[in-house]
Amino acid sequence: MKTLLLLINLLILPFPVLGADLLLKNATLIDGTGTSAKSIENLLIRDGRIVGVDVKEPGQDIEIIDLKDAWIIPGLIDAHVHLSGFEGDRREMPGKLERALRGGITGLRDMAGDTRVLKDTVSDLHLGLYPGPTLTYAGLMGGPTMFDDPRVLEASIGYAPGEAPGLRAIDQETDAGKAMADLKTTGASAAKLYGNLDRDTVLRLGKAAHKAGVRIWAHPATFPARPMDLIEAGADVLSHSAYFIWQAVPDMPTDYNARRHGPYGDYSPDDNRYQQVIERMAAGNVLLDATLTIHYDHAVEANEPLEGVTDNAFTWATAFTRRAHKAGVKIVAGTDALFPSEKQDPEGDDLPNLHRELEILVNYAGLTPMEALVAGTRNSAEAAGLLQDHGTIEPGKVADLVVLNTDPVRDITATRDIRMVIRAGKIIPQK
Repeated sequence: MKTLLLLINLLILPFPVLGADLLLKNATLIDGTGTSAKSIENLLIRDGRIVGVDVKEPGQDIEIIDLKDAWIIPGLIDAHVHLSGFEGDRREMPGKLERALRGGITGLRDMAGDTRVLKDTVSDLHLGLYPGPTLTYAGLMGGPTMFDDPRVLEASIGYAPGEAPGLRAIDQETDAGKAMADLKTTGASAAKLYGNLDRDTVLRLGKAAHKAGVRIWAHPATFPARPMDLIEAGADVLSHSAYFIWQAVPDMPTDYNARRHGPYGDYSPDDNRYQQVIERMAAGNVLLDATLTIHYDHAVEANEPLEGVTDNAFTWATAFTRRAHKAGVKIVAGTDALFPSEKQDPEGDDLPNLHRELEILVNYAGLTPMEALVAGTRNSAEAAGLLQDHGTIEPGKVADLVVLNTDPVRDITATRDIRMVIRAGKIIPQK
């Protein structure tokens, strides 16, 4: 059936997987590696991949587009979303992903949901049944006592709580190697270590994961395991700067529901215990998925200060992110919610949340606009396990590009001013 649908797609749909060969002329290139922007005569795309910059003899039968001094950046990657929403709603997926793509998002890292929905979505995208970003995703692992969470239960319909291969309860008797093998059958490339897991368990899971070729994406505290425990377990990416507060708390809760109630006024992000965590992350290339937008929205809603103090989740998280960034930890741009609510987006510009996350990284966490662009492209690709083919504009990589009308290095809000999105060499029409 899907083979038939693919043939139909290629005949009648305006979004085939690969576009015609393209020559983009007269632009400023920001390649995502952090090197300075540079003016280019052309950028050649062939068979959906980047051939090179300033090609002297591009060949024939190529579509030529004069960008007239626009800016080209790599496609943006949101490194923290929940596409299935723990609801398994397949019907909304095509519209949601096309909207994200038109908004400049060419890659997504899903942080656990219904892996059945996610696996089918990846298949549909590969077949070109509808346009959307490249997608990677994790399965979730946690202690048995957290599997009464209604979100997890809804995403596990058809299985007893904690027995779905992509939503697995882990206890001292669990065969960690088998759990990782089962996880791989879901198509997940990573295990998300989430809640109610102690130090010994996360160490055991980390060892089994890396032996099986599975990445570890985790919260920095899994209650009672602390950030340093997750680092020692070999975490590849730790999500939520605000949750690093728990490293210094002497009486660690054993229930992951405590994560939202950190004692921010009691512990300075300048405490040496946090510096030790940051140094270990930098030395071990553990990426930091800061997810500041969600805490910004909470702070605004609660009328909490956004600067000058560290007594709430947002201000503490931005201070920690700033310090980690200065120490050389790679910052990743993730949002935890692909799109803003109507209340969070009163302008109604229909753009994904990642544009807001980049702005917050610049305005509150000390990144320059160029550094924020690297966070939302190259670093997010690394976090998602996509860096080999995505995240930067280099020869041989997939041609996922966003063309902007204004300079994002001068003003990060320019990422909103989209002229054109190119996905695997195919121009995605803007509405």
